[in-house]
Amino acid sequence: MTKKQLWKKIQMAFVAGGVMMTTFAAPLATPTAQAFGLTDLIGGIVGVSSTYSYYLNSLLAIGNDPHKQNMFLEQDMTENGRCYDEATNEVVTSVMEQLISRGEYALMPDSLPFRWRVNNDESFNASCNATDYVSVNRGTVEQLHFNRDELAGVLAHEMIHGLKQHVAYDNAKIAATQYGAGLLQQSADVLTGTLIGIITNYNAAKNYTAPLEKEADELGFYLMASAGFNPGGFPAMVSRMPDSPNESLLNPDNHPETRTRLERGAKWMSEYGFGHATVQGSTVLLDGTPLVTMQADDTLSGVERAYFVAGSLAKAFHDNRLAASWYFQTAGGTLNYLNNDEVYRPLKDAVREAGAEALLQRLVEEAYRSDSKTGNREKFME
Repeated sequence: MTKKQLWKKIQMAFVAGGVMMTTFAAPLATPTAQAFGLTDLIGGIVGVSSTYSYYLNSLLAIGNDPHKQNMFLEQDMTENGRCYDEATNEVVTSVMEQLISRGEYALMPDSLPFRWRVNNDESFNASCNATDYVSVNRGTVEQLHFNRDELAGVLAHEMIHGLKQHVAYDNAKIAATQYGAGLLQQSADVLTGTLIGIITNYNAAKNYTAPLEKEADELGFYLMASAGFNPGGFPAMVSRMPDSPNESLLNPDNHPETRTRLERGAKWMSEYGFGHATVQGSTVLLDGTPLVTMQADDTLSGVERAYFVAGSLAKAFHDNRLAASWYFQTAGGTLNYLNNDEVYRPLKDAVREAGAEALLQRLVEEAYRSDSKTGNREKFME
């Protein structure tokens, strides 16, 4: 295959499915030689390395081409339709703009600024391609009931795919692996050749794509938290997701299991607040002591509301080094604390409804005293 043919293959693959993070996995054509000796093995190793380098460089070049970015945007709108609902577009744009303007991140030198659109697909999904074009399904926004913090969990995840250039690196590995597998299949019988193909695909899903999805979850969590969103938004969003589909060797899942993602998200949220706030069922605990138990409302489950309350606590502990910084003050029989930032509203509303203001103040002050004695805060910072 010439470089011109390979480049055409890359272009066609992206046109066929450019909006997906893991879209490009088409096998390369393989040599036609029948014998496979030491010389072929050495040549194969060189070929695999060359394939990886060429695919990676080609995909990175696509990722830095504004014309390709615009092409994918227009293709997405043509294939999936554009969502013109004002409220849907407004919430996506406001979340993306906050992530971009306030989040802590850095674009790679050969990356484009993010662009995004809401398409008219009713399913729960979003994606980021190699050009940093983020496509958001209308169904995602609707199923999250327009909740900005949960939506931030989705969009920050997609931004990490772009920031870390996951599409290019993931698909270059897949292409090189499939090239090597093709060499092995030449000297194998039909059954062995089929098995090599199955194992190659399974390996790509589990060892290439899945780790990148985990990285996007974790770094996306910290991106959204740094941008000022509620740290409980990510686990709250995951708690709404359906269970992972049944998988097999023939149909491997390239994303972590939903249960695992929720456990990790809850752990990151707790660690963000130095381990003080946790969620058990729909109950929020502060250093193991139950603070409030949440019930479902019109849009959120009790579990989701619990994560938002715990996320408020986590951010308060993260941003305030001293208990005095919470500014606990009683005026007119009402306990006031922290500031009027929207991120603290779930905590304040829940504590007020439960009549747990005095308990909150006592537990918070005890938490800081404990941190001072044990060095807990410093350990988490390390």
